[in-house]
Amino acid sequence: MKLLARVVIMIYFFLVIYPANGVAGQIDLESISIKPLYRSLPIEVISGTSEPHISLSYSLRENDVFIDCVIRGVVVTEEKEGALHQDAEGHYRLYINDEHAATLFTNSFVIEGLPRGEHTIRVVLVKNDRTPYGSEDSVTITL
Repeated sequence: MKLLARVVIMIYFFLVIYPANGVAGQIDLESISIKPLYRSLPIEVISGTSEPHISLSYSLRENDVFIDCVIRGVVVTEEKEGALHQDAEGHYRLYINDEHAATLFTNSFVIEGLPRGEHTIRVVLVKNDRTPYGSEDSVTITL
């Protein structure tokens, strides 16, 4: 009986307490919010750039994560998401701890409500049909 109690306590620890501290496990995407910043305008192709590319930078303000993306070689528009591939068009997808969290069309956004702990934030540049262009960037943060 004591062994069973220990097993139950260990399971509880690894399923509830351990992930809640942000050390392991998935986050509840329903508990966070992702808000675009600035106006939702198409991001223009930068001249002289032929290969689609995305990079990110971030800043922390309390528990909010502010992300800025630089996108080159692709015009980002919401209207074409899910359509057939057209060269130099697309959008990007946001992943938090390897879970798809949002599809985005602006170059800046804020993530609010992330629990304390370590989180990997990744952006992937994709074509209209959601297949990757082959460019992504990520950062691991600790709140």
